[in-house]
Amino acid sequence: MVDYLINELSDRLEIEDMKFIHWEKTRELQSQPKYINFHIWLKEQGARYDSIEYPVAFGKGGHLVGIAAKRDIGPEESYIYIPSKVIIDDDKIHNSEIGFIIKRHQDVFKLHADGEYLRLIFFIAFEISKGEKSLWAPYFEITEESDLPCYWEDKDIQELEDELLKAEIKDYKEEYEAEFEALYEIASLYPQLIDINNFTEKQFRKAFTITVTRCFGWSLPSTMVVPFADCANHFIIDNQYELFNSKLHGKQDKSDLTESELKYFTQIKMRINCYKHFTEDNYKTDQQQNNENAIEFDLNQEVPYKTKRYIRKLKMREECLKLSTKEFLEDDKFKEKQIWELKYLSTSDEEDNDSSEEEESGSEGNKSDQEELKASETKTEITLNQTLDQTLIDVSKEPTAIDKIWKDDIGGKDDIVPQIAKKLRPAKKKQRVYFTYSYDNKTGESGQEPKKSVVVKKRVEGRQPENLIDLLVMQKHYMYEQEQRMKILKDQDDEEWSKITEEYNSSEEDDDEENFSWYNDGDANTFFVLCTKYKNVYKKGQQVFHCYGRRTNRFLLLNYGFCLNNNKYNSLSFRAWINFNWQRAREKDQIKKKQAEKEGKPYVEGTGSSDSDNDSQKNDRISKIIRLKKNRLGEDIFAYLRANLLNTYKGKNLEYLLVSAPVDAEFEMLVVACTINLLKGLNSSRFKTPIEEDQRLLQDPNLPIRLRFAILHRINAKEILNANIKQCEILMRILARFQDGRLFKLQYMRIVEDFETEEEIMINRLKLRKYLRELVVNQKRVLAVALDSDYIQKVKDYFNEKQKEEDERKQKMEEQPGEEDEYYDEEDEEEESKVQQK
Repeated sequence: MVDYLINELSDRLEIEDMKFIHWEKTRELQSQPKYINFHIWLKEQGARYDSIEYPVAFGKGGHLVGIAAKRDIGPEESYIYIPSKVIIDDDKIHNSEIGFIIKRHQDVFKLHADGEYLRLIFFIAFEISKGEKSLWAPYFEITEESDLPCYWEDKDIQELEDELLKAEIKDYKEEYEAEFEALYEIASLYPQLIDINNFTEKQFRKAFTITVTRCFGWSLPSTMVVPFADCANHFIIDNQYELFNSKLHGKQDKSDLTESELKYFTQIKMRINCYKHFTEDNYKTDQQQNNENAIEFDLNQEVPYKTKRYIRKLKMREECLKLSTKEFLEDDKFKEKQIWELKYLSTSDEEDNDSSEEEESGSEGNKSDQEELKASETKTEITLNQTLDQTLIDVSKEPTAIDKIWKDDIGGKDDIVPQIAKKLRPAKKKQRVYFTYSYDNKTGESGQEPKKSVVVKKRVEGRQPENLIDLLVMQKHYMYEQEQRMKILKDQDDEEWSKITEEYNSSEEDDDEENFSWYNDGDANTFFVLCTKYKNVYKKGQQVFHCYGRRTNRFLLLNYGFCLNNNKYNSLSFRAWINFNWQRAREKDQIKKKQAEKEGKPYVEGTGSSDSDNDSQKNDRISKIIRLKKNRLGEDIFAYLRANLLNTYKGKNLEYLLVSAPVDAEFEMLVVACTINLLKGLNSSRFKTPIEEDQRLLQDPNLPIRLRFAILHRINAKEILNANIKQCEILMRILARFQDGRLFKLQYMRIVEDFETEEEIMINRLKLRKYLRELVVNQKRVLAVALDSDYIQKVKDYFNEKQKEEDERKQKMEEQPGEEDEYYDEEDEEEESKVQQK
């Protein structure tokens, strides 16, 4: 059964030129003294990795150095074991000879948002400066320096044709330079310990690159640099790492374990076969005496159930893709089914986790809400002349081991420590407070005055929703009731529909969060282990990978210096602005336009605004990043355009249209047409070169590596745009067919000439399956008889009332153009009320 996974990985490696082993280059590498010494050092320290081989040269040119499997490695098995004694982590740093320096300069190493990274960089730079005296000298010798874009020349950066990435590279470079300046100044304060002549920018760059491109951090006690485990190349596979204790892991009787030791046992860790490749003779002897059951289990291991289920899911998807149009329309097994009823099941592989890094909100700044929230929780503002004091150190009621380390002020309370953090980049701004706007009728203070239309500014409780569609619904406040009702009905439909695929789509069981109170740095029984997950296996001779995360090419290029040719997690991003007071802004523009016409002056929309108007517009707007994927229809961009088109749309069924989902085919044709125009405009404005020219350049075997990655990045971005334009062109023609009222399935399954072949019909319709399902369900519910007549009348009355209010207000403004709406701020009123109460 696992042969299916082996073949699937092999096919993907062929595309990226990661499959071919260059044996001549491999033998040359393995004979080099630095690699021989590295293996000797690893074995002396207690590392175990008998199932893999390193270094191995991959690719037709042999330029990619990586790890290969020496024997078959099955699902949920660990295969690299690195002892705790050589892991570089917070404990090692604080207990080292420069630990007191780290404790003294807390403004840099603790209070700064990047303090954990800066501690690692400073420690590694110090160890590198020691040369052969460093414990890690053999490791530093084999680490290759990544060519990060922050080191590139301007002419290379221009080739990216990506303005957002260029801005990120500029910020990254400034950050790098500031961090070197700050750490160099700290190092220069301790000449008796640090030879400043060896603490050069070259050494810093090596330490910086090792830390930012090789460290492990998620689900660990602290961010760590793990020698040899970081030598595996990145690829889009599923794997994991764990902290494995050979003494605890095999314990059958847990009655004699301490409370801290019991925290070791998590569900996901205990599913991993940590013993199969842990093959040293001394271990076998001990383990056979203490835990014969564990060894017996290893020898009789079967394919995990989750692996079998995953393979079954992949095969079901494959069967759907093999269906011909004729078979789907005429075969007795399928002729009564719609495209969304096929068991072409979504997998978690289709998602990525770059949204938090790329998502940008707010009227200014370029950091995500998530980043800002994290920064506000983990950092304290430091004034330039502030003396470091114990009051700045946050110690919880139950301090961790690291908190206890920080608690002792080595220099004493009277020790004035220079504040170096001012050389680093400024602190991230505090989390933004968000508001929404609506019109309301308020009476005068006595309650006797007539109602007056005012703009009400309301604070959004809690964090701003990160979902673009939720924000758009919030913007269209008059549609909120309708959207909420439809959401409830849609959730009911989804729940009913999901029963069809419940057996195959069940999620992974929740894992209990690990508490690392059991972990002791330097414990001879504790190892950092790399493991396969249930989705992947390695055949003998295949390259062994470590996935750095489900990352886009932009993220990989910025943070690691490379990108992939066929990255299924790649996306293309652009900014969309949401104006919460668009009615007010439009009316102001109309007044200014009329005034200009009276005076005989030309008027351009958006011009002639005062500073206060501009400030108000900034506060009224927030931005979100819309991200397009190559093989998925862009729901966010459709929602964004629906919300904007609803401001002026005069077609039928207006009162039933939704922001969040398709309802009326005629309106959707307008939405899709606008999407096509937007994407085509984006393609022509963002990129200077056609994709055909890029593909021709990429064929040159002598192309410089920087230029190769730049071209590869922009090719993949253009492919995403072109794929989305093509999907929209196909959808546009399908929607046009629905106007004649013929059979729904027959209409969407017909070929769209000039945009697809017969072989492509099934995969193209599977990409549209969710959209088509929502359209037909909403048409039946909203435009036919699914909604009860009372509710339809209620919706009509609601819209009529809102329209009447708008008409009355516009008429009033035309009669008295000099008067503007009163502006009412809930927060200001609350503050005024508090003052009066005091």
